[in-house]
Order: sequence, then C-alpha cells, then structure tokens
Amino acid sequence: MNTSARNDSVADAPRTGAGRTPAESAHLAPATPGLATTDEAIRHQTGRGWDQWFAALDRWGARDHTHREIARWVAHQTDLDPLAWGAQAVAGSYERVRGLRAPGQHAETFTATASRTIEAPVATLYAAVADPAQRARWMPVDELRERRAEPWKTIDFDWGDGTTRVHAVFDACGASASRVSLRHDLLADGDACEESRLFWREGLIRLRELLEHG
Repeated sequence: MNTSARNDSVADAPRTGAGRTPAESAHLAPATPGLATTDEAIRHQTGRGWDQWFAALDRWGARDHTHREIARWVAHQTDLDPLAWGAQAVAGSYERVRGLRAPGQHAETFTATASRTIEAPVATLYAAVADPAQRARWMPVDELRERRAEPWKTIDFDWGDGTTRVHAVFDACGASASRVSLRHDLLADGDACEESRLFWREGLIRLRELLEHG
C-alpha cells in the first residue's frame, strides 16, 4: 500500500521546533479519548500520525464538512478507499476529539459494544448465545433473529423489527475459556446506545454467572 500523501498541505507548511508546523505543535496526548488507535498504528496505515492529520484537517476546514466528506478527503490524501479502516478511523477520531460526534456514534447512527471472557469452552459459549432456549436463561428480553452464522466463530442477528442489528464474535482463550464480543449497530441516538450498552453488559455478566456457576 502506498501511504504517501498526494496533497502536500502538511509537507509544504512552515516547520517549527522538531520539524512540525505551528498547527501541529499542540500535541494530542497518546491516550486522548476518542482516538481510534495509537499514533504508531495510524501512521503505519496512512503515512501520517494523529498530530499531522488533525493539523491538516483543521486547515482544510473539516469542522464544516460531513463524515462522508471528511473520509473522502482523507482517502484523497492517500491511496485508501473512503470506506477503508484507515480513512474511517481518521475521520471518526477527528469528529470525536473535536466534539463533532458523540462516543459510539458512527455517521448518522450509534453502535453499542460489550464483551466478556468466560471460563467455558468456546462451543459452550457459542451455544449459549445461538440457542434461543439457552438465551432465555440469561436474557430478560430476547428479540434476536439469526441472519447468518459461522459455528463457534460469528453470528449476525436482526434485533426486533430489523432496524438494528447485533453481531457476535467468539474467540477461544485456551481449552477451557473463551470470549464473546457483541456489537449492536444502527441505534438511533445516544440514549438508545447507552441503553443497549448497559443491556448487553449486564446480560453478559448473567451469562458468565450461568456458565461458570450454573
């Protein structure tokens, strides 16, 4: 992948200090809330670090553009597709850090996530999520309808009338433990996102108690 920038808005700007432009001199802390990944990882994917991307986006006027427009602009600076992870990570991180997007929000919708490592083989954990009869033992409300599944690995569900969807991923953690990661997509707003996040986190606590203690 060629990660060299096509647009030289960063490279041609006056440099200060250790080779940085004035706009880049205000560093983003490594643990800045809202960043999708580390500076090293985003630099590997896109050819620029967070300070460089934020300075370039500020100069371009990204605050006045939609998420889709920002992602397209980022993609134009690299050889990335606008829907590629790198372009989406830069656009989403910029919006979150600059206060243009709430945590959990993805463009016009929100996503809630929850995960749990449980002392049970992955086949047992998978069955407890895939089988409606077993779900009834740990889910007080079950509106899941299976769309597709890869046994012991992933399940895609519709939730309710299908306007939102749930994706479950299963990973073995040795012979006697496993992890389930849930993602509830297409939620309408921040309140629905927080409600869903609490629902799944509490549900996974009950599931752990069920599988570990009976």
